[in-house]
Amino acid sequence: MVNPSPSPNTAASSSAGLPLDSVSGPAPAGVDPNLVPIETVEELTALARAMAARPVLLMADEVMAGLSSGEVDDILALLGSLNAQGVTIIMIEHIMRAVMRFSERLVVLDAGEKIAEGTPEAIVNNAAVERAYLGE
Repeated sequence: MVNPSPSPNTAASSSAGLPLDSVSGPAPAGVDPNLVPIETVEELTALARAMAARPVLLMADEVMAGLSSGEVDDILALLGSLNAQGVTIIMIEHIMRAVMRFSERLVVLDAGEKIAEGTPEAIVNNAAVERAYLGE
C-alpha cells in the first residue's frame, strides 16, 4: 500500500513549527466552523503564511479591519500567544479597544508626524493625542 501524502494541514503544521490550531483555534461555541466569514479566513491565512517563516518580528497591519468584536478578540488572543512565544509584534491598527488591550508601548502619528510615545495609560492622557484625534 502506498502511503498517502501528508495533508496540507500536517505539512503546514510541521513546516511552521506550530500546529494550525494555534493560528485558527477552534470555532467559538455555538458557531458552525463551516460558516466562518471570509474576512476572518483571509486574515488567518495571511497570519499562518507569515508564521510559516518563523519570524522574530511580525507586522500586523490593520489585520482587524472589518472583523466582528468576537473575531477581534480571537485575533488579539492569537497575537498575544505569538508574543508570549517570543515573536515581537508591531501593530498598525485603528481599533482602539484592540490597541489599548494589546500594546505595551504606543507610538501615535498624526499626518505622518510622531506626536506621542509611551504606555497606553500615558497616551490616553496625552494632550497632543486628544487634540489630534478628538479636537479641541
